[in-house]
Amino acid sequence: AHGATHLLAAPGELAALSTQAARRPYAALRFAGSPGAAEAPGLPLRETWGNAETQGLFALRDESGFRPVHPAALRLEGEALEIQAPSLLSGYCGEAEALTPDGFLRTGQPAALAGEAFIPSGPRPDGCFHRDGMLVTPAALARFLARQPGVEEAVVGAGPDGALVGFIRALPDATPDVAALLEACREALAVPGQPARIDLVRELPADPAAAASQPGA
Repeated sequence: AHGATHLLAAPGELAALSTQAARRPYAALRFAGSPGAAEAPGLPLRETWGNAETQGLFALRDESGFRPVHPAALRLEGEALEIQAPSLLSGYCGEAEALTPDGFLRTGQPAALAGEAFIPSGPRPDGCFHRDGMLVTPAALARFLARQPGVEEAVVGAGPDGALVGFIRALPDATPDVAALLEACREALAVPGQPARIDLVRELPADPAAAASQPGA
């Protein structure tokens, strides 16, 4: 890490580095980006906005909002931000609905536009959050589970510790193999996005987060 000039990290990680910097300043560091407010005295801190579908550093906050660091097209569908940029992914395997027909990413981020910048106006409705420095999207896990054999519907909730719990409802006359589903998640998904458990239920919970806080079925 000696001589590093640019760093992107979660707020907690930058706070820990700030504590260390008080004892041994990182003289070479010119930029420290965080996807959210962070308390990191002594570091050249900037607040960033990004996602895995574009890049972690898609936009930087300035006086007008979050401004893309590279040329990008911004628009709203209702109140949700849609973006198009050279760094944008070409699509998801089996999830064509993530992109519009003309190639914009549906971010799900409520926002307002301010010239060439945008201002987030609330949390994303898919319930995404950062865990172990990585973005976790419960809705993505729910979509993955719903595509598995024997599963008709799925929802996902996060418990107080951030651990994900999947709830699945079986197709008629099917009995999904929960152990096989957990193994499929381990093979296909990044570790922070894997479920701690999967419950097979008759009815999906109306409040997945509350259900995830309860002991497993």
